[in-house]
Amino acid sequence: METAHDPITGRAILPKDRLVHGRFYKGRCRNATIARWDAEREVFWYWRQQFGRIFLDTIHYPADQPNFGLDVFDVVEELPDPKFEIPFERGAVFSGNPEDLGEFEMEMWSRPG
Repeated sequence: METAHDPITGRAILPKDRLVHGRFYKGRCRNATIARWDAEREVFWYWRQQFGRIFLDTIHYPADQPNFGLDVFDVVEELPDPKFEIPFERGAVFSGNPEDLGEFEMEMWSRPG
């Protein structure tokens, strides 16, 4: 099986069977570069910023979203020490530093080197 790559960065996407429930990952979707894998629901949870609000949202692993054009989380690397928590509950309130949400923006939206 050929390894998939993120179309923007060229980085290899981690295989789904290597994702661990509850772990944080760096990657890229339209609205986030940090997400937490929920193996029970088979989605990533992430904090989304929109119109001055920060709220939890979910997004699929690339191979799980067969409709081309829909946003997915291109997961490329585990993030061992996240600066904020991402719970698995929609009503949660963000309590971290909002600037930390964009910590990996430059890295995840550009090619290495």
